[in-house]
Amino acid sequence: DHAGRGLATAAVRAVCEAARDRLGLHRVEAATVTDNTPSQRVLAKAGFERTGTAPGYLHINARWRDHHLFQRLLHDDPPTD
Repeated sequence: DHAGRGLATAAVRAVCEAARDRLGLHRVEAATVTDNTPSQRVLAKAGFERTGTAPGYLHINARWRDHHLFQRLLHDDPPTD
């Protein structure tokens, strides 16, 4: 089992770095089902802030599921080039 080893957090951080350095993006957004606490912790550890909740965001397992919305602003982290 890989849970609790920081692998997901490291992966999300790497995606954010690539989004900033390779793509020149200003912001990265993410969404989780409201009861997915482990993924919400990963996002928080990777520097994301919760920005709200979207009712009926995605249709999953035959029903519309609410999602918490998150963002990480990348402009505070200057490009590495």
